[in-house]
Amino acid sequence: MRQNANCYIQKVIQSAVVPVAAPSNLAIAGRYIFSPVLFDMIRGVKPDRRNEIQLTDAIQFMCDEGRRVMAVKLTPEEKPYDIGNFPSYFESFVAFALADPICGADFRDALERMLSEMRVKV
Repeated sequence: MRQNANCYIQKVIQSAVVPVAAPSNLAIAGRYIFSPVLFDMIRGVKPDRRNEIQLTDAIQFMCDEGRRVMAVKLTPEEKPYDIGNFPSYFESFVAFALADPICGADFRDALERMLSEMRVKV
């Protein structure tokens, strides 16, 4: 059994662009398991300049209160997927669908058929 190293999080740094000297080589991958206390934290988050409530701010509130916030490091064999915009979400979805042991082959056939039909129409 492979076991990932667990990490306790103390500070969340939100950055749309990776700075030249990033404070770490870790990233939030968008897969969470939270206790209901998170909703209390979200109620305390003020909207940002785009009037959005940032989940990372609520996570930081939990850290600030000394609550346990943990992360799991990906192994070198595990690929992180960015799903922060539609093109990267679609690419990630297709990668997972193609890798699916039950539906992957059928999905690949359907995808190849669809692409072939699109080439004929163009």
